[in-house]
Amino acid sequence: SIFVDEAILKNIFLVRKYENKTNLIQTESTLNEIKSDLGIRFSDALINYNFCILVEGPSDKIFLEGVAKKMGKDLSESKILVDSIRNDNFEPYIKMLKHFKIPFTILTDSNNKQKYDDLKRKNIISQEEVSVLSKGELENYYPKDIVIQVIKKLCQGLNIVESELKDEGKMWKNINAVLCLKDYGFLNKETFTREIINSIPVENVDDEFKKIIETAISSIS
Repeated sequence: SIFVDEAILKNIFLVRKYENKTNLIQTESTLNEIKSDLGIRFSDALINYNFCILVEGPSDKIFLEGVAKKMGKDLSESKILVDSIRNDNFEPYIKMLKHFKIPFTILTDSNNKQKYDDLKRKNIISQEEVSVLSKGELENYYPKDIVIQVIKKLCQGLNIVESELKDEGKMWKNINAVLCLKDYGFLNKETFTREIINSIPVENVDDEFKKIIETAISSIS
């Protein structure tokens, strides 16, 4: 079934047959993994939604859904879908959304601006349907004090200070470079993002993200 409770994944159980035995498993999977198990396609999911926000990766999805929650906005109730496209190729999804007449917006890093300028010139999308992050990439919006706090939590109190994180517009790369120098290794990006959005007070969330949520909700009200 494509009618899956996305809000509380622990309520979802997977039924699998293995060696002639049926197993009932309480899932620890992500929503994308569950969709894959069920064979759900993007076009299947669309029938339940009034608005779609397309993002470039799982961490963008985690962050944006977390922003909505901090704002007190229930995306499920408003039937707003936030979906990540791992290969950054939005064009087929844009065409599908337009075919089903579902309003949408795209959230993209500034390094893909040229790609979307080309789509605008081809009249595939409009200016209003694309939000380009002015600071380059998602991680550049994370307050440094929160970043330090989360690193210490995930790395068992690793000694790190803000001055070690350079301001070069590549926060995620800088974080992992510092951790490697300290012989720690790499952090899981999705886990890190989840901890970040849980730790940021709503007043410290950049207005660029709040505007995307507000635009989506206002477009269907």
